[in-house]
Amino acid sequence: MIYVLHGEDNYSSYNRLQQILKSYQNYTKVKIDEKSPADEFLGSTLTQDLLGTKKIIICENFIHTKKIKVTDLKSIPSEHDVIFWEKSQLTSSFLSKFDKSFKIEQFKLKPQLFTFLDSLSPNYFNSLKELNVLRTYKQISLNWHLSARVQLLILAKLGISREVSEKITGKPIQNWQWQKLLLQANLINLSTLIKLFTGIIKIDYLIKDGKTNIDETHLISTLLVKYLRG
Repeated sequence: MIYVLHGEDNYSSYNRLQQILKSYQNYTKVKIDEKSPADEFLGSTLTQDLLGTKKIIICENFIHTKKIKVTDLKSIPSEHDVIFWEKSQLTSSFLSKFDKSFKIEQFKLKPQLFTFLDSLSPNYFNSLKELNVLRTYKQISLNWHLSARVQLLILAKLGISREVSEKITGKPIQNWQWQKLLLQANLINLSTLIKLFTGIIKIDYLIKDGKTNIDETHLISTLLVKYLRG
């Protein structure tokens, strides 16, 4: 089976990746990312384990970075098990080149989540209003997406280029997206962004370690009031 997991919601696509891998527990995991040479993938698909061990190949951002051609994708034997995990959305024209043997799954961010992330500014009342809208949405890992946005704002504030920021985050950033991030970063001082990021990490720790029963959105709203109003 050949899977293609793509879209902006990296949290959900990563969880789906882990879910798929659970059904391959007795397989050797071959992990390849955008830093790996294309030959490494081709070699992995063509060679067989000497002991006959089954394997599944996981390729991260391999399609987006053009490490593999469509012709190479089509030449993958159907009996091979491969997962392409792309941290951005592939175009419909590109996806149309795949045949029906590919299992393609797209993971979109909810528009309301973008609205909330874009609202982050010293005008925290607006952010709280947008955050309240998200209270009814389940399984979107709001804290994870918030940390990703604040990280980008810190990079923009530090004067890191779009290209370098792409490498740090492992995600493509369109020029128009970067311009929006630069404008948003100008609204918030660096020390506030760092405090926000530190607070987000603490929230993540409290939730994952079961040290709090407080709702995620309530914790985040407290964080925003504490730092953005200053």
